[in-house]
Amino acid sequence: MSNFKVGQKVVCIYFDNICVNTGLKAPHPKVNEMVVIEFIEDSYLTLKGYPKKYGYDPRNFRPLDHAFADEVEAMIKEQVKQDELQLI
Repeated sequence: MSNFKVGQKVVCIYFDNICVNTGLKAPHPKVNEMVVIEFIEDSYLTLKGYPKKYGYDPRNFRPLDHAFADEVEAMIKEQVKQDELQLI
């Protein structure tokens, strides 16, 4: 779980509504829902906006890849620049 940090945004990649701590059903983010990690324990995560008494399996989440977003932003800015040059 070393790739997760408190306050980090993650995305749910697998729906599993069983609490890691209790084995009971728990409210769970939907697949592709973004959430923020509130607390990290040895075998589970707690998530902002979800009851703190439930622990979520870290294998059900992936960190958001901001590098991809930065690349897309750079491509859009370059395209806008090119479009502006063509208007002159």
